[in-house]
Amino acid sequence: MFDQPVPYQLSVTIPPLGSGLATKSAAASTPSTALGAKIAKDQVIRSDAGLINQEIKGSVIRGERDRYSLQMVTGENFEVLVTSSEGNAVFTIIGPDNNPLPGTEEGKDTNNWSGSIKKEGTYAILVGPTRGNATYTLKVSITR
Repeated sequence: MFDQPVPYQLSVTIPPLGSGLATKSAAASTPSTALGAKIAKDQVIRSDAGLINQEIKGSVIRGERDRYSLQMVTGENFEVLVTSSEGNAVFTIIGPDNNPLPGTEEGKDTNNWSGSIKKEGTYAILVGPTRGNATYTLKVSITR
């Protein structure tokens, strides 16, 4: 009955991001690095509304970034601080438009930032070293 192979053809079409044809989960995906750095760790730290005051310990090697994603609502106050024993941990915050928030652009060596959220959506905190490797403590606070 199944002695002869049967030829078949499979065709898969994957719509480009932003085409409106992607699924909800893909459309609401985490902002990219926008920096070309490899993501070493990718962790969601806030997926819905609610105030947080969180401390995260981690380490990252040169050329890589740890990405922490969080959903933000317009008008929330957002504060981020990173410290490291080596004094070389910095971060960039990427907004839902895949652009860095002012003051956190790559090369600014930001280790402390606060501001009010202007646009609802998914934000990403990218933590990396300015040189060598970094063992860091990331503190994230969201208030209203």
